[in-house]
Amino acid sequence: MKKYYLPGSEPERVIWLNNFADKLPGYAMMFNITAVEIADVDQARTMYAFIINQSNARKTDMKNVNEYKNLLSYAPIGTPIGPVPMPEIAMAPAAVPSGIF
Repeated sequence: MKKYYLPGSEPERVIWLNNFADKLPGYAMMFNITAVEIADVDQARTMYAFIINQSNARKTDMKNVNEYKNLLSYAPIGTPIGPVPMPEIAMAPAAVPSGIF
């Protein structure tokens, strides 16, 4: 059975990519890795962590909206339901090319 070096789950890939980006500068001289390549990896790690966090946040947002919708639709008359849940929008990091792995 072939063992891949990349973890299968997205949260584990965030950890892997952070570790890779942190250690890469230490190998720059040995493998002739440029400062631009190191910066590209660092930007990729930032974007990947951001997009995984945003994906998870949207799942939570959808859960909250559905719970609110169910209260609005089926709770007894007069039940306080609170404010409409609104998503938090985070500032996106700089865009990076696709295919980071």
